[in-house]
Amino acid sequence: MPLLVVDNVIMDIEYLEMFSLYEIAQIDVLKDPDVAVFGSRGANGVIPIFTKRGETGIKNSSVYHIRTLIPLGYQQPVEFYAPNQVRYA
Repeated sequence: MPLLVVDNVIMDIEYLEMFSLYEIAQIDVLKDPDVAVFGSRGANGVIPIFTKRGETGIKNSSVYHIRTLIPLGYQQPVEFYAPNQVRYA
């Protein structure tokens, strides 16, 4: 039996019946070198399924007083212009 992965969660193949066709966004079939990430569990192939919800059982709700920030990561330092200082004697 192939390994079933639904929204990055490994599940038994029997749980496939509980998903509606309208919930599924994408189905892939992986075999041979593509399943090396799954180790020996993926020896018979892997069927990754991605739902439209993204995570099973979690309801997405928007909260207006919380803002998600994504850091920019590593930035090159910027050299600012500094004029030559003139000293009057």
